[in-house]
Amino acid sequence: MAFTPNPVGYVAPLDFGNPCIITGTAAQTISGGEPVAFSGAAASIGSVMSTVITADLSMVRASNGVPAGSMFNGVAIDNVTSGLSIGVALAGTVIMYCDGTVTAGHKVMLGSNSCVRNNSTDPLSVIGRALSAAGSEQFALIQITP
Repeated sequence: MAFTPNPVGYVAPLDFGNPCIITGTAAQTISGGEPVAFSGAAASIGSVMSTVITADLSMVRASNGVPAGSMFNGVAIDNVTSGLSIGVALAGTVIMYCDGTVTAGHKVMLGSNSCVRNNSTDPLSVIGRALSAAGSEQFALIQITP
């Protein structure tokens, strides 16, 4: 199953005020609502805030050549192509596509193609907790907690 983005992109129906959003640079084309991971600093970061710039934070799709769920920092909030700035929600609730059963209240992990499913096997791959239930190829409300 290929990643199926929410047709309206990133949706945060319960952000509890301001979600934690950080801006970086997309290292590839990324869709809004897609799980992302930091791929490392592109330049040196010093000891003061003025040395941290958007270009220092390179972001990729979370399923980009790594085991499902092993890299996850947040959810993209807009559609961008490689080299452009991208905002990423590091916390909050988002609507995500499922590639397996998701049970309300259960911990979830990334499955194949940046989708979510229940996590019953790998505590290190937890990306959050389901706030609603859904079957495979449906959407669920997920509280992300990288």
